[in-house]
Amino acid sequence: MGDYFELNKYIDLFDDSSFEYRWQMGLLYGKTTGMWKLEGNRIILNSDKQPLEKGAKKYEISSIEREPSDSLRVGVFDLNNQPMSFAHIIWKLDSKIVTGKVLNLEGTAVIAKQKVDEILISAMFLEPISHSLDSTVSFIEFKLYEYPDKYYQFFTNEVWNYKKGRLYAPSIKGDKYMKGYFLKEDK
Repeated sequence: MGDYFELNKYIDLFDDSSFEYRWQMGLLYGKTTGMWKLEGNRIILNSDKQPLEKGAKKYEISSIEREPSDSLRVGVFDLNNQPMSFAHIIWKLDSKIVTGKVLNLEGTAVIAKQKVDEILISAMFLEPISHSLDSTVSFIEFKLYEYPDKYYQFFTNEVWNYKKGRLYAPSIKGDKYMKGYFLKEDK
């Protein structure tokens, strides 16, 4: 798909009914893999990863301490216990920001003990989370589920049309600046 504001999209449909969809816009890029099937002139795409169901958990609390302390420590890790270095932490009280920090290389941040009732965690390419805190917490450790957010392209029974050797994606239908189809390349 042409060069429209540095946007490029590619899809490879393989003989084993798998596909690989890649896109790039400036420095952002992504790749989705999944399975496809042909029904008449329609190609139906289903990505390996599917969106989280509404209300599904995005994290778990792996450790919590309620010891007398003059500080509040937070640790954030992935499911493989790797630190989520450079994730952003925001502490709130009554929906107002109290303070914020960036996690260090060990995946932790410390603030002076103060009254907070909510913590927000935002890590690159992951869905942000919010968690309620009470004033007795001195240490809390999160494990974030590695689940893509808005930068991941999901396909759930998405129908693309195949006509006269051209593949038409519904997301670009009617866009006057882009070709409305993917060109076929024989490899």
